[in-house]
Amino acid sequence: MVVLTPAEEVIRQYIGTYSRDPFQRILSQFLGASPSREDIAAFASRNPDRWVTAIHKLALLSGYVEKVEIETTINVNMMSDAEIEAKLKEISELLASPQIVIEHMPAPEDSAVSDALAEYEDMTKLQEDQG
Repeated sequence: MVVLTPAEEVIRQYIGTYSRDPFQRILSQFLGASPSREDIAAFASRNPDRWVTAIHKLALLSGYVEKVEIETTINVNMMSDAEIEAKLKEISELLASPQIVIEHMPAPEDSAVSDALAEYEDMTKLQEDQG
């Protein structure tokens, strides 16, 4: 069994609770030791491909995203037209966007529906015969 030092035990507890604190401390040390502008320019000149990759990763870490996509499902089967319109307005206001694309699920093929209905009817009939 490995015995942890008091500092290691504190870090283990942080990690056990999914705390970001230990990582933020290390990140602050790394950022405090960041390269100078001249070092970055030299790096970009020597390795332009790695420089672009570094910019991309830093942009992602700082919160930039390539595409924001939000998916939601709302059961409208038991809603009136007015309720659906109100819900659509509410979602539009939440997104603060005038454009919402509503994609309809494709209707199942007739054969699939009729097969499912036939199977359901067979099961119902069997249950009635047994009951």
